[in-house]
Amino acid sequence: MVDNTPMSKKNLKVDANNDQRRLDNFLTYKFPNLPKSKIYSMIRKGEIRINSKRCKAQTKISLGDEIVYDYDHHNARRMDVMMVDTNLS
Repeated sequence: MVDNTPMSKKNLKVDANNDQRRLDNFLTYKFPNLPKSKIYSMIRKGEIRINSKRCKAQTKISLGDEIVYDYDHHNARRMDVMMVDTNLS
């Protein structure tokens, strides 16, 4: 059986406070409820990209970079709990 659950993209913009920070550390800071193993898995699978390009966990992010990640609507409730942005302004 094929799961046709829609996926959508969500994005984050890198600000001056996070310039030259490693991607994995930035995502751990932004989503403290998301296990680091899940972050690394998403990066390896290409579900997290910087400026629409695949990247590695140790990639340094720069001011103005756009970090895009896949958002699974099938698991939306669980992901919403895990991916709470700590910087709601």
